[in-house]
Amino acid sequence: MSGVLRPCAQLGPNIDGPVVGQWGGSPTLPVDMPHPPFPFVASIDCAALPPAATDLPLPPDGHLLLFADAEEAQEDENAGMVVYVPAGTAVAERAGDYQLPVQSLRVRVDLSCPNPGRDTPEHPRGNDLSNAWWNTATGTEPDQLQVGGYQQVFNHDFVAYNKQVLGGDDWVLLAMADGSYDPNSGESDRVNWAIRRGDLAVLKFDGVQIFTDGM
Repeated sequence: MSGVLRPCAQLGPNIDGPVVGQWGGSPTLPVDMPHPPFPFVASIDCAALPPAATDLPLPPDGHLLLFADAEEAQEDENAGMVVYVPAGTAVAERAGDYQLPVQSLRVRVDLSCPNPGRDTPEHPRGNDLSNAWWNTATGTEPDQLQVGGYQQVFNHDFVAYNKQVLGGDDWVLLAMADGSYDPNSGESDRVNWAIRRGDLAVLKFDGVQIFTDGM
């Protein structure tokens, strides 16, 4: 699968790696910014991510704050957002109406395989390999939060949908989180934040799209 696999950062509280973010709690936002109207999911310290942890043009420092309502983030309801807080910004902690238990997020660098995969002349059983990759117990199953890589597709290939409906070939998965934090969400649900690579490169986050997919 050379040329198909992509690096990604897997984040979770039980990983044997350095702390690079926080799950839950109250977000630290610019002092003039109120809490967004969505649950706060996680904060990622961009400077703490290992070099080449992803192939995304992530900012070199500052924090990415992920917000989403896992139940409402469906195809016709973009119920979430991403806030980038540059390093050195004056900030204040903002409590929201719905607060997840605080957990430290530790990181390991992994490889991500397309799901679903596709058969090609080079890899005639590419789809079978992709399914095996995602279903194996060797550590490729996403942790609490994944940064970069590919979406774990259950019913809806969200990144491909954005390319087709919203236009542009540079849509990528920014992050994917365990959506079971929402009591109305299924245990296997994944919340996905997708962004145009060009927007990410210039730190433009108002076009981020959010979608929940699960079994």
